[in-house]
Amino acid sequence: GSFHCSNGHCINPNLKCDGQDDCGDRSDELDCPTTCTQKVLVKALGTYTYPESAKNPAPGNVDCILVLEADPGKNIELKIENLSLADGAEELVLLDGGQTLDASREIRRISGNLTSPQYFYSSNNMMILNVLSTSLINAPSFRVTYGPFTLGADILPSNQLVATDEYKELENPLYTDYELGSQDLTYTIKAENPRKTVTVEILEQDLAPDSQVLFRDGDKVTDGLLATLRGSYRGNHYVLSSGRELYFTKQTRLGGKHKGIKIRYKQGCSAQLNQVAGYISSPGFSTSNYPNGMVCRWEVKNPDGSALTIKFDRINISLEDKLEIYDENSMMLKSYSGSAKQDPLRIPSGKFSAVFRATTSFNSEGFNLSFSQDCPEPDLNITSSIISPAASNFYGSSFTVNCTLGSAFLQEEHKNQKQVLMVCGAWGKWNVNTSPKCMSVLCPKAPGLENGYVASSTGSLEYKGTITYECYQGFAITGPKTVTCQSDGTWTALPSCT
Repeated sequence: GSFHCSNGHCINPNLKCDGQDDCGDRSDELDCPTTCTQKVLVKALGTYTYPESAKNPAPGNVDCILVLEADPGKNIELKIENLSLADGAEELVLLDGGQTLDASREIRRISGNLTSPQYFYSSNNMMILNVLSTSLINAPSFRVTYGPFTLGADILPSNQLVATDEYKELENPLYTDYELGSQDLTYTIKAENPRKTVTVEILEQDLAPDSQVLFRDGDKVTDGLLATLRGSYRGNHYVLSSGRELYFTKQTRLGGKHKGIKIRYKQGCSAQLNQVAGYISSPGFSTSNYPNGMVCRWEVKNPDGSALTIKFDRINISLEDKLEIYDENSMMLKSYSGSAKQDPLRIPSGKFSAVFRATTSFNSEGFNLSFSQDCPEPDLNITSSIISPAASNFYGSSFTVNCTLGSAFLQEEHKNQKQVLMVCGAWGKWNVNTSPKCMSVLCPKAPGLENGYVASSTGSLEYKGTITYECYQGFAITGPKTVTCQSDGTWTALPSCT
């Protein structure tokens, strides 16, 4: 027979526990009577105390490993109850995903003293604790408990949700503490009133890099995709169905120390947005036509009180239906229908209402608009810049900056560019990190002339600056005696004295 390594290799069984990494993944040195490397099958709650559980390794170059393996389909919950490790000399490294260090990913490196218990969860059924120490004086010590973990009925909410006229909140399991890996959580939200749609507000979004939330316009995984959420988002935003039901799935692979997602939902079509930027779309936009016989209302307020600009990304509304924009005094600013391209709409007060009225007769694709506060005023050098069209810091505005002859962009970001496009994007962010300022190009100091000298100059090394040369007595000048600083920062050809 042979010994089967975790990486798929096979070795002579006599090489197991010989103190050498014969497998290449250290799996042949697990559970050896003379080493501190162990493997535990996690069936129930267990405890590991270091150094006692690791057979009290001698101080020095400690490299102990505990491999925890639960049944497939389960995660592992690890609770660090107490810990005392010398900073810089001792570490507890937590890994998960595989049976060996090479096949795993690092979760956290921990050192120092623990002031309160900490919880960690594996992304699958594997977790590794790696104790490292170079201290000859201090002995690392800690105590952990571990056990299999699954999302039971006491943690996992019902996946069949009913939306009423009042908001209800929903957050993923372990919200604010951990995103559990290898999870696919699916929910269906149904409006209590069959004639109403569903509105979902995203209250907080902090997803692990490999996690995502998918919203679909209906009650099945095959229905049209309304939105895909990844990463983090700092404002509240909304997802609206076109019918009575909305389906969404939260998928995680590795998980990690992220909050996850928190939403609230209700039936109907209304929302309040108190933020400096965001977007508004008709129910079911991008997946289906909006429903008939409904009125939607959005109240928008910029919390800092500054102006907002509304920009239409897409509009296709039946001529019988209307999207109306009102100011803070309920005065209508504009009414939209049809599919013609629309100019941005300025809201000086930073407050507006958008009311969408759909008749019972016709419907169409709908609309998607975005709004945002202004960008900071760009710091431009007007005297040496050519700006087209006129510079504006309103959301959605754009213009190009060119330098006049004899000037150039000297910022590192824009160096060697002939022109720079400035675009004011959402959240008041320019598309560039620094404003493109044109500065005069300088020629080097006056070059020396053999057998000659500088007779006069304009005193400027900038574009069109001049220097006039004369020859010493007994020498004659050849070529133009005056040289000029050119737009590229070089002088015209020097004369010669012979």
